[in-house]
Amino acid sequence: MVVLDIPQTWTFVAYVRDSVAEYLPDSLDQEVRDAAVMVASELTENTIKFGCPPNSVSGEHVVDQDDRALIDVDYTEDCITIVATTTASMGNLDRLKHIIDELENTENTETIYLNRLQEIMETPSQTSSQLGLIRIVHEAHFALRYDIDVHKLKLTATRQL
Repeated sequence: MVVLDIPQTWTFVAYVRDSVAEYLPDSLDQEVRDAAVMVASELTENTIKFGCPPNSVSGEHVVDQDDRALIDVDYTEDCITIVATTTASMGNLDRLKHIIDELENTENTETIYLNRLQEIMETPSQTSSQLGLIRIVHEAHFALRYDIDVHKLKLTATRQL
């Protein structure tokens, strides 16, 4: 018999969601608050999906305890910026880059959103919906960009207020 201890990663998503909701001022419009909480949740999920666990290898880099995944939320009266940083699993990044590039280069995110929903309905056996990044731009009205530096992935979502 093999017994494996599986960490409850989804509890981290709930923790991030609650922490962001607590951090943002009560005076902020509820729609903006809800959008920011959703964005932080989606970015956290992406650090889990695309990140590398400690003691693994990403390219030539051995991932260690200093390569933690981080979520940074910054609020000013003019802007909310949410940054997720993780050690990148390079093999999984092509789809992520494609989605963000497509979102950045279109005026109509609704078409991308609806097309992705159609793909999900046509292929229900897919294990990952990959809808979260699209939701960040389409539903939450945040701009989204990525930076990849050797073994680090940084996703930045920004919404002007």
